Amino acid sequence: MVTKTLRGVLWLVVIVAVTLAILISTIRFSLPHLDHYRQPIAQWLSQQTHTKISVENIDGRWLLSGPEIKFNQLSVAENNHSAPLVKVEQAEIYLDFWQSLMTFKPAFKHVQIEQFDLDITQLPHSASKPSSDISFAKWLEQFFFTRIDNVTLKNATVTVPSPSGKALHVAVTQLNWRNEGGHHFAQGSIGLINSPLGQVDIKADITEQGSLSSVNGTLYLKGKNISVTPWLNKKFTGVADISDSKLSMQAWLSLDKGTISSAMIQFAKSHIDWTTQHKSHQIIINGGVVALNPTFDKQQRVWRIDTEKFNITTDKISWPKFDVAAQFSLNKQWHPVNWKAALTNIKLDRLLPLRSFLPKSNSITEAITELQPTGW
Repeated sequence: MVTKTLRGVLWLVVIVAVTLAILISTIRFSLPHLDHYRQPIAQWLSQQTHTKISVENIDGRWLLSGPEIKFNQLSVAENNHSAPLVKVEQAEIYLDFWQSLMTFKPAFKHVQIEQFDLDITQLPHSASKPSSDISFAKWLEQFFFTRIDNVTLKNATVTVPSPSGKALHVAVTQLNWRNEGGHHFAQGSIGLINSPLGQVDIKADITEQGSLSSVNGTLYLKGKNISVTPWLNKKFTGVADISDSKLSMQAWLSLDKGTISSAMIQFAKSHIDWTTQHKSHQIIINGGVVALNPTFDKQQRVWRIDTEKFNITTDKISWPKFDVAAQFSLNKQWHPVNWKAALTNIKLDRLLPLRSFLPKSNSITEAITELQPTGW
């Protein structure tokens, strides 16, 4: 009886081994000829994502680690008549053969995408949109969160909506994304297209439960010599002429259920130069820490700002280290309103150069100019 059982097990092992050998040999033979099956593959991908996918060329080969498939000139659209949501110049996909075999779903060991263009503003924003859109947005989340162990983006452009409603074009020089179950790590460099802000280094350590709305964790940003001159000139048009600005800082953002729950910013050597009434001014930030935390006041979300050990110089005059406690809320245009602030250890005459950032017709500006306050 035992001999028959062992013989049956051995035959089963042999059958499985032969079947796998045939399967692997078939795949290895078929990979170099994948382009002949380009249309069926594109149709299958379209069915899986509920979109219209087109690809100019598909190439494949078998490596020691498993199959590699390369897509060239790939695009994803809602349908045949809509503009592409995603455009990819080249994508190299390394499949986890055994994981895919066991789960009967494609499992990716590593994906490298070059010249990736994603327009998030074209994705749905409400349940009233067609279900195909929603399926594609969900598929994107699953693709990055659960299907890939490692992904590398190079020279990518991602179009996202800003709080004001305008589209922002984010340039991703390189981004490495690594998944370990529901734990995700990212590191790379990003910037805004047609913006003087320059590149910002980014790191992320986050967890999720299958969707962007469930993301928790920490996001780290670091920027050096970031120019905000055009933005400041737009904000202070007719008040002050900003001639130069360089900001260097590190920021830690805490995420809770997909939203920012708190933030901390640490400034390094930074400066802003401006001119008002033909007189030049400069403020230098030698260092300091800013903490940003949300609170609720009468069911309205209010942001509280606390600073620590700020070291500032204005017009070559050094300030004593000081602290600021302030709060504000955001209106529908995401502009800060309802400001309240308390300052400690500040000599009042140090604030005089900053009054040029206030409107000339403002009653507070007129009072400061007239009184020329001094003291602490």
